[in-house]
Amino acid sequence: MPMNAPETDRVALRLSEILDVGVFAGADKIGTLQDFVVVDKDKVAVVTYAVVERPFGRPSLYVPWDKVKDLSARRATLEMTAAAAENLTTAPSAPVLLKDFVLDKKVLDVAEREVEVVYDILLSLRRGSLYVVEVDISRFARLSRLGLGWLARLLYRASAAAQAGPSGEAERRQDRRTVPWSYVQALPENIGSLKGELRLKVLKDQLSKIPSVDVADILEELDPEQRIAVFHQLDVEHASDTLESLNPKFQRDMVSALKKEKAAQLVAEMTPGQAADLLAVLPMAEAQAILKLLPADDAEKVRNILHEQEARIADFADDDFLKFAPQTTVAQARATLQRSVRERPRDAIMYVYVLDAAGALAGVVALAELLLADDPTELGTIMKRDAITLRAEDTMREAAKLFSRYGLRALPVVDGAGRMLGILPARDVLALRGRDLG
Repeated sequence: MPMNAPETDRVALRLSEILDVGVFAGADKIGTLQDFVVVDKDKVAVVTYAVVERPFGRPSLYVPWDKVKDLSARRATLEMTAAAAENLTTAPSAPVLLKDFVLDKKVLDVAEREVEVVYDILLSLRRGSLYVVEVDISRFARLSRLGLGWLARLLYRASAAAQAGPSGEAERRQDRRTVPWSYVQALPENIGSLKGELRLKVLKDQLSKIPSVDVADILEELDPEQRIAVFHQLDVEHASDTLESLNPKFQRDMVSALKKEKAAQLVAEMTPGQAADLLAVLPMAEAQAILKLLPADDAEKVRNILHEQEARIADFADDDFLKFAPQTTVAQARATLQRSVRERPRDAIMYVYVLDAAGALAGVVALAELLLADDPTELGTIMKRDAITLRAEDTMREAAKLFSRYGLRALPVVDGAGRMLGILPARDVLALRGRDLG
């Protein structure tokens, strides 16, 4: 399209379709289009240079955008001679490269609450300027990048035909999942160089919606400065769960980078077993400093575990679990479960526990059974009676045997009268697999 097109004329381009097209200066082909340098303007990014790769190992050219006369999926034409282009080998200061920094990078897909990938980038050419407007995370873009665009179009046409609505509308809904550029930005400048890693903007309220295990995966791929910048956006509960989900090496680095008061606050949100597992990877001086900031009872439980004494169930039991009366309906339990997903570890919501008026354990309902039962059904009618339990005075050695025998995700802990004291997550026992549990 000519760069002097009327203002009303706009051309939508995909980065994947114009990369590697031939670049011509007059009649001479001088290379292929390799990338664009962009400047972030909040809602859009503006292309300032075209990066042209040349054959035979010659240095790339950085062509100012105002020297690009035409651009299409077939070719790019410069408004200059090949001889003049030879002098454009100096890169602009700290360039943000669209393909290199954004394409194929991970994006936090808030709607889907999972990690996605930028498979393509959508640009808009208008009034002679080229703007970056959206990133495409759809399967359509992924198939197209693999050279299977025909298959993508076939699949989405078939899917659209099966849906109600105006012709073509369902297809557009189905095959386009994009993120506006207004959500794309580098992390704060004060964290230093991004070293080729432009990350997608994660607002604090959006980040809170992403499961902690997914946030942990993302943090492990960031540079140390970026990792801390994102981690500080998490609320206490989410940060604690995320910290517990990190690889031990990253746990050690993260805790060392935090103030001890902040680290203690996060550790206090964990079960004693999780806290001991985390502190065990730290230098002894750091672990002791954090223990001194914990409530005395909690610190004593963690010390007992760290010292590898005959670990008692009472030291590991977590009193944060889902408990209901027998007459609670499935619909009521589900509503509570939905509110609790973000507040509790996964093991704590694999089961719901039915207690009588005295607080004694009457039965257990597995999450899968709860989700399949009819709404009006009372928990007392579907609960499993005579549940497998642990006593507070039992040891972790005995717990390990039960978990190995029955394959459960958590076990209820009761006192001598059958009153429920808490739960023991299986992962706390697995964390001790390096110890002699028999």
